[in-house]
Amino acid sequence: MKYGLGPALIAAAARAAVGNLSWAQAGAIGTSLALSLIAVRALLAFPRGYGKPAFSDGLRVALVQCVAAYAIHPYAICAQVGLGDAYHYTLSLADAVHQLRAGVFPIFVGQSRFAFNGGIHTLRTAPYFTHLGFILDAATLHTLPAFALCNLILLFSTVVGAVSAYSALLVYSPNRPWLDAALAALFILSPAILASLYEGDMIPTFIAMPMIPWLALGLALAAEDPSGWRPWLYQSVAVAALWWAHPPTALWASILCAGGVLAAVARRRMTRIGLARMTLAALLFALLAAYEFTSVLTLRLPPGPDTQATEATDFVQKVSSRGLAPFEPLSTDGGHLNGDVQLGYSLLLAIIAGLLVSKRLKSANTLFGLILFLIAFIVPLPGATRWLWLHVPKIVLDVTKFGPKERFYPLLAGLAIFVSVAGLSQLDLARRRRAVFLSLGLSAAVAWSGFEATRLFKCAVGGSFSPESSTQHFSPANLVLTRVSYMFFGFFPGYFSNSPTEPFLETRLLDAHTLGVISDGETSFPDSAVARGPSLEFSASSNDTSELRIPLKPEETAVLRFDFLGREPRGELQLESRTLDRLYALPSSGGEKAFGAGPRNGRLIAITNSSKRPDLLNMRFVPDRAAGDGRGAPGPFARVTITPFVNDGHALTLRSLMPFNVDVHSDREGILETPRVDIPGYHATVNGAEVGIVKTADGLVGVPVPPGTSNVHVFYPGPRILRVTYWMSLASWIMMGVCLGTFPLAIGREKRRRFASVLDAFISRLVVPVLAAIAIGAGLTVSIRAFSGWVKASGNLRVVVRLPAEPAGTIEPLVTTGRTGRGDVIFIKFLGGDHVSVGYDHWGFGGTVSKPIKVDFAQPQSVEISMRSLSRRSILGIGGPDVMPTGIRVEWNGREVISAARDSYSPGPLEIGVNSIGASSCGPRFNGEILAVDRPGTAQSPAAPPREGR
Repeated sequence: MKYGLGPALIAAAARAAVGNLSWAQAGAIGTSLALSLIAVRALLAFPRGYGKPAFSDGLRVALVQCVAAYAIHPYAICAQVGLGDAYHYTLSLADAVHQLRAGVFPIFVGQSRFAFNGGIHTLRTAPYFTHLGFILDAATLHTLPAFALCNLILLFSTVVGAVSAYSALLVYSPNRPWLDAALAALFILSPAILASLYEGDMIPTFIAMPMIPWLALGLALAAEDPSGWRPWLYQSVAVAALWWAHPPTALWASILCAGGVLAAVARRRMTRIGLARMTLAALLFALLAAYEFTSVLTLRLPPGPDTQATEATDFVQKVSSRGLAPFEPLSTDGGHLNGDVQLGYSLLLAIIAGLLVSKRLKSANTLFGLILFLIAFIVPLPGATRWLWLHVPKIVLDVTKFGPKERFYPLLAGLAIFVSVAGLSQLDLARRRRAVFLSLGLSAAVAWSGFEATRLFKCAVGGSFSPESSTQHFSPANLVLTRVSYMFFGFFPGYFSNSPTEPFLETRLLDAHTLGVISDGETSFPDSAVARGPSLEFSASSNDTSELRIPLKPEETAVLRFDFLGREPRGELQLESRTLDRLYALPSSGGEKAFGAGPRNGRLIAITNSSKRPDLLNMRFVPDRAAGDGRGAPGPFARVTITPFVNDGHALTLRSLMPFNVDVHSDREGILETPRVDIPGYHATVNGAEVGIVKTADGLVGVPVPPGTSNVHVFYPGPRILRVTYWMSLASWIMMGVCLGTFPLAIGREKRRRFASVLDAFISRLVVPVLAAIAIGAGLTVSIRAFSGWVKASGNLRVVVRLPAEPAGTIEPLVTTGRTGRGDVIFIKFLGGDHVSVGYDHWGFGGTVSKPIKVDFAQPQSVEISMRSLSRRSILGIGGPDVMPTGIRVEWNGREVISAARDSYSPGPLEIGVNSIGASSCGPRFNGEILAVDRPGTAQSPAAPPREGR
């Protein structure tokens, strides 16, 4: 009640003072304040054992919040701040919130107008961002647009992050609260925290910041007493939250935790009870973080070629190019991310001060050792840095992505404040001079950090839009699905555009045999009443700028068809009206099939007047003189046909996006190509009957449709394991929150201690048997899987696939065995129409290709292969001829298509649908769907689960 009265009075006062403020908006202010107070109050009460905080505690927290508000104040506006990545993250948030408001939950792929291409970043890669958006959207009573909600997430994260740092420091050093407050201020003002947001628009990196102090606290406590509960609980919860917030940071946080465990073991301080507690904390981590791991793994992204050496070399070059920039002053204009992501002089001096006076050597030395470990990766040390990156596993390189500094420095800032407090908290401040000197030093450090932050603020000011332009940029008519939407898939569809597109124009019907485009959302029936609109001349004026004005009726959608006259134009096509603000680059606005003037580019764009008043579209072409495009004498530049669009009378009628619902009218068998990128988990129904998904040549979701009229639904429930782990992790987080909020209040401290002692006694008796059982079970599992391949694994392999609708001439791997230079490949060649052929390639000696095979792309295909490289040697030489076959034999749906006497190489690593060995006979991956893999006539499974490609 007391947390609601104050915000309610503030909301009422705001409603009375601001005339145009609605009651819903005033209520949003009140609920937001109440949520912030509850979060801050919980963080303040935790270090004090949930007792009543003193006035001085409230004063310190208020000052820390003021510093946090100063650090983030450029984002305290109802407008879009930031470009590029910030725009994409806001689109992702808008899509997630829009789906939730429409009753879709859980949300695994983009479906709304803001992400109708089925994007998964950040929904699947950093789900904390969207889930925090759900909470704040509910707290603000759905009154904020997406860009304002994104800014509120940043404001909330900054304030909670600063208070979180103070709370964690207070747990570690309860007797030096003013020192803790000063270090929390240094943490939130550090360029290590702010630069990634202000200069890089790295929103997930920034909002992961509140978890880092608790991670550092857990590492510090584990260094001093690894047998306690708190060190492992803090680490497990903090790292699990980091995996939800930002996996690249979480990966290196996990590595730091492993380093802390090794340090405890090396000091021989890990006791039996400590090991038991760490094990249970690891189990808690597994429950909390399970969804994030399955979220990415169920995407089944192809591994691609082995580029570890190239990626490592690229990281080394990035580190070397930055040199000692992390120790130089910040750039004056705040626009140099390479050097501005750094700890800053204040935190560097704090580390030095903490080490010089440290008496808690175990924690300070351990944390400083972890700092040096990270520094070795991002500061060019002769020989050491290059060696380290070259020996980092490829999975770590892939997750780290782009550059290590942005992932490392937030962690370094968290470690830095605890190295400092470990030493400074032990100072004897009985001498007045020493206390004054420390106070002045910390005040000067905070002031300097605040001054440095002003340089970073310039980036936000320069990248801010007005509220009016922000609203226009995020209106459905002007949305751009950015390249970031496709970055995790490793390819861009040919229809990808860097400019606004319309879902109904991105939906197409393909011929099931030729795979050519039959129709799209603008194609009308042959006998329909849809009539073409007028054609206007787009003429060039004497100043080389071509202009055309098109009147638009209220709430009208029109399709513009361009017939370019003369040579291929190069420049910018600008469309502006009261509600429209678009820009298309010519000759191509994106891929080879996107809108443009190139030979394969589309010629259609759709525009909508979303207002209830008539509007005038001003269309202008500005030639690129640098590219040699001066239009010359005035004259026709293009002919534009304007057709008012209605949903009736078209071959494809898009009814809704959630779920994707299309009416299809076709005179032949076809494949409905949706705008959504194909990933495992999509389902489709045609006239109520479920059908299989087909992956089109552009990597999009396709649905086979019969001749006539069909109603198609495409929806994404996701794989079962994804749904199970999501609800398991979400329930674990909720239960943990309930326990933290009610358990300490429900029972006293003495009862909590007795409960902990009983739990300790229970796990201490079980820890050895449980750990032994886990070790034995893991050993048996590995042994069985390895041993089964040596008992009687025949040289036969059956693969059941659903073929993608690929263009003629495409060649994709089905089965690959061996290694680079000594491998065998079974591949599929797409001949066009409904025919394919199967080929065999023996590295260095060539192979053979089957005769054309007629297939039904909508049905599963069974391919059975027999060759020596698929065998596994039998134990002690026992086994018949079926274990080591001779020659090559391939059957397609039971019919023999290849029979060759040439033997394959000896048994080696097996891959399904992936060509990571680099064979030149086919592409890097199979773009269809692997439905099943087994070994006919073999009792045991393969020696190792094959890697499936998509």
